[in-house]
Amino acid sequence: MSQFRDTFTKEEQREPLLDYDDSAFMFYLCTVSFCTVLPWTFFSLKKAFYPSSYSKQYPTKTRKGSVYIHCKCSECTSKRERESARADKWSQRWFGGYAWVEKLALLCAWIALLYLCVNLPEMKNLKTFDPFEILQVEPSASNREIKKAYRLMSLKYHPDKNVNDPTSAAKFILVAKAYQALTDPVAKANYEKYGNPDGPGNMKVGMGLPRFLVEEKYQLLVLSCFFLFLLVLLPMVFICYYQRQKKYAPNGVLVETLQFLTHYMAEGSRLKNFPEYLSASGESRAMQVEKEDDVEMREIIDQAVEPKKRVLNAPIIVRNYYLILGHMQRLHHLMSDRLRDALDELLKASLPITQCMAEICVLSDWLHAATSVLEFRRCLVQGLDGRSSTLLQVPHFTTEAVRHCQRGKHAARELGDFLKQDPEERKGLVDMSPDQQLDIQAFCHQVSRMKMEATVFVEDEAEIVAGDFATCQVTLTRTNLN
Repeated sequence: MSQFRDTFTKEEQREPLLDYDDSAFMFYLCTVSFCTVLPWTFFSLKKAFYPSSYSKQYPTKTRKGSVYIHCKCSECTSKRERESARADKWSQRWFGGYAWVEKLALLCAWIALLYLCVNLPEMKNLKTFDPFEILQVEPSASNREIKKAYRLMSLKYHPDKNVNDPTSAAKFILVAKAYQALTDPVAKANYEKYGNPDGPGNMKVGMGLPRFLVEEKYQLLVLSCFFLFLLVLLPMVFICYYQRQKKYAPNGVLVETLQFLTHYMAEGSRLKNFPEYLSASGESRAMQVEKEDDVEMREIIDQAVEPKKRVLNAPIIVRNYYLILGHMQRLHHLMSDRLRDALDELLKASLPITQCMAEICVLSDWLHAATSVLEFRRCLVQGLDGRSSTLLQVPHFTTEAVRHCQRGKHAARELGDFLKQDPEERKGLVDMSPDQQLDIQAFCHQVSRMKMEATVFVEDEAEIVAGDFATCQVTLTRTNLN
């Protein structure tokens, strides 16, 4: 019965051709870890020694090689110096923000990599069948030398002469096989072709995966991990990403904001309506209301002038509404650092939102509403109210200086008129210090002087007739740039 069972289970007892190799997995894991940790370390150290936050905010050259010229007034210069000092600060480089988390993770990765390298299994060279090495002859040896070496080796390892050496029989068989591989034509042909005098043999392949993956006692754990990763974790990541992305329209604005603007905006919407629209956007309502807002906003609410009566009264909308009015009416000195951060976040979201407002007006053929949106966008960028003079953009200019500048001889009603004047003709500078006058001179040198040229034409036609599709080409030139 035992012989019958052995006959039919011989294939099951045979050594598998494909096996999981723990040592190969360790080498594979070390290689992948090294290829991951090394570039990660390079970019982390590059960010630490050469911070890019300042260069991104204040670049020196464009991609085409043109040189940026930043404003050289005292306030802008001090702001750049503060940002540069903040970026150059050692603690900010290495541990500012989430940098310390990255450095800690990188340190743990290097420790794990060194541990893997220290505990790598010892490499064993793959042994091949070499008859010349077994018989201890040169590859260029003649048949006579091979036979002589065979006689000596066979006498040396013959089992009858080495009764107490259990390995002598195996060595004797190996010597005989080596002699056969070098003298027998068939065995020699097999050796030259397959590296084995007996012909092709089975090839055993090892996979660079740990052996415990196929062990019976870990099967439930391995299957559970694969189930959680493939059927739970990956779908959850995709669902979370999709749920987040579907909130945004292709132009980067929240779909909620787009729906709100489409519902509330009308042909009669004007500049006075848009601060409330912006404060009621989804980006604005996603911000958090703090307990200190009631105290810190009180003075801003008292001094800000409302262009119209508010319709929406949610706390976050009211706070952001007065922050926008405070920005447009230049009440920044009344804002705390926390409120200024909230205003910066709101202004960052205002550009795509006002772009969306303009697109709605253009698609609806609301010319006056579209013009009002552009005016509102200009007010946000320049920090001006719709009724404020553009001269307030000049450094150190107050409402009194603006009134003085707009009266009498050499009066300048707008900023463009002020820029066209010679430095000696400019008014409103009498009570200012030399440093303040230098700031104004630097501002006038830096601010853009735009020249606009518009051309209407029909492509490939010399004349325009009724029914043609005309193209309007607008060219803006900054005349103060070289």
